[in-house]
Amino acid sequence: FSSEIARQYPRSLTPLYLPFGEPELRTALAERYTCSTAPYWQAEQVYIGSDLHTVLDVSLSALELRGTVALVESPCSWAILRQLQAANIRVIEVPLGADGRFNMPAFHELLKQ
Repeated sequence: FSSEIARQYPRSLTPLYLPFGEPELRTALAERYTCSTAPYWQAEQVYIGSDLHTVLDVSLSALELRGTVALVESPCSWAILRQLQAANIRVIEVPLGADGRFNMPAFHELLKQ
């Protein structure tokens, strides 16, 4: 019975787990976000994470941001705040203005504190 199923549904040549994301999608993203011929992005330079937590963790490690300071919009996702705090990053929440951008007067007040 199992050999009959294997014949009808042959195994894909693509591995079941792709740690950096689907190769075709990585290639398409590299092409899409390359604005010039030098430097030209390659699929090997594109990482597609499985979820926000993983991508943020990899980014914080790659950029060596642990123990630094981060400005975040207020309100900010509780999950992101927890992850930044777990990375020993000092979080400064800056309220957004009516236009959806950082409220610069409020930001200046925060810097004075």
